[in-house]
Amino acid sequence: MKRHIRNLTILLFYFPFQFFAALTFAQMYELHTTQAGLFQAIQTNGVAVADYNNDGFLDIYFVTRAPSTSNPFISGGANLLYKNNGDGTFTEVAEQAGVQGIDGRSVEPNLAENYGAAWGDFDNDGDVDLYLTNKGVDELYENLGDGTFRNITHSARMDSIIRESTSAAWFDYDNDGLLDLYVCAYGKYGVVPSSANVLYHNLGNGTFVDVAAKAGVADPGFTYTTMIFDANQDGWQDVYCVNDFGANHFYLNLGNGTFREATKEFGLENEGHGMGATLGDYNNDGLLDLYLTNIADDPVEEWNPLFKQVQAGKFVDVSRQVGTQTAGWGWGVEFLDFDLDGFLDIYAVNGFYGVQWHNYLYYNNGDGTFSDMSQQSGVDSESEARGLCVADVNDDGRLDLIVANWREVAHLYLNMTRGGHYLKVNLIGTRSNRDARGALVIAEADNKSYLRSNDGIDFLGQSKTPVHFGLGDSKLIHKLVVIWPTGEKQEFMNLPADQTLTIQEEKGIVTAVENHSPGAPRAFRLLPSYPNPLRQFTRIRFQLARDSHARIEVYDILGKRVATVADQFFAAGQHTLLWSPAQQGAGNLPAGIYFIRYTNDKYVEQQKIVVLK
Repeated sequence: MKRHIRNLTILLFYFPFQFFAALTFAQMYELHTTQAGLFQAIQTNGVAVADYNNDGFLDIYFVTRAPSTSNPFISGGANLLYKNNGDGTFTEVAEQAGVQGIDGRSVEPNLAENYGAAWGDFDNDGDVDLYLTNKGVDELYENLGDGTFRNITHSARMDSIIRESTSAAWFDYDNDGLLDLYVCAYGKYGVVPSSANVLYHNLGNGTFVDVAAKAGVADPGFTYTTMIFDANQDGWQDVYCVNDFGANHFYLNLGNGTFREATKEFGLENEGHGMGATLGDYNNDGLLDLYLTNIADDPVEEWNPLFKQVQAGKFVDVSRQVGTQTAGWGWGVEFLDFDLDGFLDIYAVNGFYGVQWHNYLYYNNGDGTFSDMSQQSGVDSESEARGLCVADVNDDGRLDLIVANWREVAHLYLNMTRGGHYLKVNLIGTRSNRDARGALVIAEADNKSYLRSNDGIDFLGQSKTPVHFGLGDSKLIHKLVVIWPTGEKQEFMNLPADQTLTIQEEKGIVTAVENHSPGAPRAFRLLPSYPNPLRQFTRIRFQLARDSHARIEVYDILGKRVATVADQFFAAGQHTLLWSPAQQGAGNLPAGIYFIRYTNDKYVEQQKIVVLK
């Protein structure tokens, strides 16, 4: 017996991290694709997440490469929009919402391919819109605010170019408060007339004009991803193109509507087969770093660079020193703090035409290095993956993983870790673009500082999710700083951890929803009302973690109260209230947008509903 104990002691002495990591993180993620109802998401390229119907739950959009409904021998079938039901399940509503996208029957067969999706509120109306990239003609869908969209590609003047578009990124390059759009073009395979990247300038009247050549960012490479960030901290968003079969290019925003190429000057040179990119401050030094994925037959020969920003505007590749240079045949990649310890980890997905590469999870050791935790994580699938999103889809404060697989069903991994505290921040721009793309958020807790960027950019996608912080053991944020795209700063002091804040530019914190412990049900949750839109009635649903008094009211778009549905004490649990626009106290309300507002002594939360006639 003593000999066995001695042998174990020796193992622990030489391999302490590997041993405890295997014990601690063995059950860190669980696959929930089938339970969540995502079984239709087969053969997908890009994936993007946003709360398209403003019910407080993140929804998932998959771009499919499944066979066309009209021709099973070509790809380009209907895309999928999964509405989050708020109970751990999703319902596919793309056809109902009007965002199935181009089907192979509507274009020439050699152009039938769907690639990516980018969510962005281009008209600043509070409803996130959707841009789809295709081989052929891209599509812009305007969110009508009632759960449906309309295709406005032609009226927006975005249908004049036929190209093979891959990723797209919404950002405000000229700081006029309107989201512009950068579209990556590939064009190496197939017959497409244009392969130069496009910069659509938002004219503010529902139309766009391509200014890429004039602005100096019509990159001719085979671009898969473009990372948008302010590399030199001058208040203007810069552009970094990640290119396949050639050199990446960095374009510095000069602040006058033009850019200049400055790749070597900033130390961002990388020539290979670039695919994905992710932005984050992995060493918590207050400077944003950049990690890229490449594809190569020999991943040792062509590694994935981790560009550490050593000073403002100066980057150095440290991937070999920190242990992240190899990630197989990489595609989508994200920084994330999966265990809420305050340090950003890296997840990269893999695969290529039947060759088995597993997905990689690099655990941040907190000392500037990473350890490969792929095998212990439960997310090292060998399915041939492409797109990746990181988002808290079940609203428990922990980041889940959504992987788009090229041949098989997509994977939804729910985060099952325990321990640590978090903060989530939703941003609403007023002088800035409403999505606050390009904003920075800094959280200070227990003499530590954490920096996050609000960009949402993924490989073949762009998501709109809250800015997320892992805070380790800290239960109080001493100071929270928001640096808006306009350069204005807002500071907030002594905020409790484990909550979701909504911060509006100039106004401040407008809502705060508390969750006392990650993984536990939060004190209050306003569930999606249904039907919504409604004609005769709707069911207002909410959930309480403990007994409490609550007031449920309905307000019109001008802020006038039109009905009080309930003002009473409720027991813990889920409740459903039936409300009709014609009932006493509401009168015959005209058609339009209204808001259900929940209020008690600690919380105020509201949800949009649409009344039809």
